Amino acid sequence: MTEITDANDIVWGGQEINNQTLLLASNAEENDYTKCLLIDLKGTNSNINNNLNLSENNEIIGKAATIYGKLTQSLLGINGMQNIAKATLEGADIPIIEEGNPLGVSMNTLSDVVANDFKDAIDGSIYQLKGWTNIPTQGLAYWKGCKKKW
Repeated sequence: MTEITDANDIVWGGQEINNQTLLLASNAEENDYTKCLLIDLKGTNSNINNNLNLSENNEIIGKAATIYGKLTQSLLGINGMQNIAKATLEGADIPIIEEGNPLGVSMNTLSDVVANDFKDAIDGSIYQLKGWTNIPTQGLAYWKGCKKKW
């Protein structure tokens, strides 16, 4: 499709969805495409795309999202946004994850970032260390402690 000219050009709901675009409106019941903003996910950080593309996440249809990018008056013929720089879903930031560095670790301070003696470990506890951010790259990830006497 090269241009949206009427509501029949839009897939409303969760079937046969294009995973590169989505419509953003001021309310979840809006079905007038002229009152929506077309969001172009092409070239967007893969983690934002993975969290916002509707073909894999149709459960987010109607959920609150805030998206930051470059506004354009003619994206497939309607108002849109490209070059997405940041996004939130239901008020939670969608992290920007670099492909070659999924944890965002600076190689200059790698030993400072990953070093921990776990001296305050509590058996069976799930750790969110002060000053650390746990970022699962796939599935649920956490540190679980088990004290050992040396």
